[in-house]
Formats: sequence, C-alpha cells, structure tokens
Amino acid sequence: MALDFVEVHYGFGRHKQYLTPHQLQEFQKYTYGEWIQTFATLMWTKVSICLFLLRIPVTKWLIRPLQAALVILIVSNVILTILWIVQCRPVAAAWDESLKGVCFSKDQLRSIIFAQAIFSVVSDFSFAAYPILILWNVQMNWRTKIGLCCLMGLGVM
Repeated sequence: MALDFVEVHYGFGRHKQYLTPHQLQEFQKYTYGEWIQTFATLMWTKVSICLFLLRIPVTKWLIRPLQAALVILIVSNVILTILWIVQCRPVAAAWDESLKGVCFSKDQLRSIIFAQAIFSVVSDFSFAAYPILILWNVQMNWRTKIGLCCLMGLGVM
C-alpha cells in the first residue's frame, strides 16, 4: 500500500506525456517493486489460509491435498517472483531506460502476471470450497450444514 502512495506521487493515474523523465523512471521503479510486493502478499495470505485449514481435518485424505497446495503455492510464487526480479540484466534496466540491458519481452512479463493470476484464482476457489469437504460428513441437520457450507464458501467472492 505504501508503494501506491509513492507511485501516485510520481505520476500514477496521469498520462505518460505529462511526466518528466525523472518521474517516469521513479514511477517504473516503484511499480517494479510493487509487483514483487504483490506476489509476496498473495503468497503469504494464501499460505496463512492453508495453514489455518490444515488445523481442521484429522484424516490424511483431507490433509494431503492441503500440504500439496502449500508446496505448490510456495514453489510457484518463489519462481514467479524470481522471474520478475531478473526480468532485466542488469536489474535496474527494468526501470531505467538509459541503461543498456537485456530484458524480457512485454509478452513474457504478461505471462508471468497471468501465471500468478491463475495460481491465485485456482487457490482462492479451492480454499473457499475446501470447508465443504470437511463439513460434508459432520453430523448435523442438512439445513445447518448447507448454511455453513454457503457461509464458508463466501471466500469465493
């Protein structure tokens, strides 16, 4: 969130043509950092949810998928974050156009962001639906069970 304030200071929301070269470079630098922060925030939020869900079930067939999801989340996010960080050689070429460097294409950067989005959406829906599996065999009347499943499934929103 703090990076958003800095980005606004350096031109977020304004057309590129109205920014000085310094403002544009600083904006690009903080946007680069914001994506790293976004990847980390998404990962740690989902890891936290996964660790919370791991405390509920007692059977292996309910625990193993969560453990696998935890590993997949961490590995995929670490890889995508590293790819984002090393998108240019030297790294500063990602925001400083005066440096001569080799950078990923816009399509490759878009692919990194789309991959992150896919992992995020799939894990969101999976973690929102997971409590339904846990509650399915709990002995309570159907009306209460359906109400609880709907309430816990609100995470999809």
